[in-house]
Amino acid sequence: RRKKQAGAEDQEKKEKKKEEIKELAKEKTKEKIDKGMKVYRVWGGGSPLLGQFWTNLDPSNGHFPVTVMTDKGPRKKSFYRVMGGLPDKNNGKYLAVGKIKNKKQIQQTPGGAKKIYDWQRGGWPELIIPDPKRQIENIVMINIKQGF
Repeated sequence: RRKKQAGAEDQEKKEKKKEEIKELAKEKTKEKIDKGMKVYRVWGGGSPLLGQFWTNLDPSNGHFPVTVMTDKGPRKKSFYRVMGGLPDKNNGKYLAVGKIKNKKQIQQTPGGAKKIYDWQRGGWPELIIPDPKRQIENIVMINIKQGF
């Protein structure tokens, strides 16, 4: 009985955390893009370090498993993958963190990332950075043991 109660409490905490992150994501999608803004990119596998899609909300906030219904049945995915619209080719093994050096032509996706698959939700803040090599500085790469 205690195990069941603990499981229900854990689920309740996870749901509360998901709602808090959704609210934070909404706020971040409206944040003014400026020089010095901290940006993040989850990458790996078929997605390169210097791709154009970045975010101003630390993906670590959504690095916890949720169950989603895929065409292959229920699967565990990271909450960030569900909200961030990551393609399957991105194995999420790395996180890059940098700062905007030049904000020219950087766009913010209205309403955040769009979903690619039916099991995704989208909505994570998304920045489209045309030339990350020249527009982002001080990039630090972090190896993620259990990918996003």
